[in-house]
Amino acid sequence: MAVILVRHAAVQADPLQHAALWPLSDAGRQAARELAREPLWRDIGRMFVSPELKAHETAQIIAGPNGITVTVVEDLREVERPVGQWFGAEHPGGYPGAVGEYFARPAESTHGWEPPMAALARVRACIDTLREIEPQPFAIAGHGLTLALYVAALTGVDPGHIWPTIRLPDLAVAAPEHAAVLYPFGRWARAGNDGGHRGVFALARTAWGGDHP
Repeated sequence: MAVILVRHAAVQADPLQHAALWPLSDAGRQAARELAREPLWRDIGRMFVSPELKAHETAQIIAGPNGITVTVVEDLREVERPVGQWFGAEHPGGYPGAVGEYFARPAESTHGWEPPMAALARVRACIDTLREIEPQPFAIAGHGLTLALYVAALTGVDPGHIWPTIRLPDLAVAAPEHAAVLYPFGRWARAGNDGGHRGVFALARTAWGGDHP
């Protein structure tokens, strides 16, 4: 059974506040509403979501008009990072540079962040458990770092290559039992409103029925 992976929409960042408390920006809310109009949601009854505000707000915007039940799951939270930490222009490469350094050391707590191997183990175990207890197609609403780690584990691609492709918001369709991604992150944003992604969503619906191409 395929699983929809959703990254939260753009946020109103405040370096003085814990990132888990950041709300969506106005542009982020509008983009989430656009994502909510996609036809694949008609097959989804439940969305499991990180407890962080930005992910929860994104999930509610998608779920509301589509009649989807939202359930908060603690282990879907983002990679744990120190409160008040901020990577600006003074850091080589800024925040993307810090992320690249983080992914390059899977077993280490780079920047004081939760080690990639630990974050992956947490999120993968969580999603595996949800797949066992939820009989119907469902979605996960979470974060860029943990979703990049999860997709990397499925596909064997370096998470440092996946993370820059994940937009705000974005979605992917994964088939964990086949270690495959049917619809990669980044394509929804590139497709825009031209309908070019409809065929892939139809493919995902076939996978929910158990027929993997």
